[in-house]
Amino acid sequence: MSKKKKKTPASEPPPPIIRNQPPSSLKRAVKWISVTVLICALLSGLMTLAPVLAIEVGAPGDPSNPFSYPFTVSNKMIVPLFGVTIVCKEEGKFTGGEPFDNNTGGREETLSMMAPQRKTTAPCHRGFDIKAPLESGTITIAVSYSPFLWPFKMSTIRQFKADMNADKKTVWLPQ
Repeated sequence: MSKKKKKTPASEPPPPIIRNQPPSSLKRAVKWISVTVLICALLSGLMTLAPVLAIEVGAPGDPSNPFSYPFTVSNKMIVPLFGVTIVCKEEGKFTGGEPFDNNTGGREETLSMMAPQRKTTAPCHRGFDIKAPLESGTITIAVSYSPFLWPFKMSTIRQFKADMNADKKTVWLPQ
């Protein structure tokens, strides 16, 4: 069996030759926008899994005063954090059984932006009066923030508990 080529009549034009045409500018724009959105989504997703904030207790200004310890909030990321709100709540008991709960207004600090690798002091112990030696205490620091290019608020909460060391000085230990 031989294969015969089908001949086209002379009156019919030959079929058009299909050439590779460059993609339209709209297709190129959609492609680059999609790639950019994908990269931004991946980067912001990685930022949510990375450790962002560190809340630490510093050295006391006055070792005999348990409320002279500064608590610092540090941005450990390479990108800024936006809408940072730091709230501090103190509660416990002085020797002699007098309880305290320092959850009044003014214990909140709001920063519009926290630059990368920056620290700020939490608003704890501002205007706090020492009535007697501290028997027990807990400090709770809550921070809410939005990482760069991330549309949702995230939060971190850390608690510190008062403990007496061998020198009868109060130290704040993370729980």
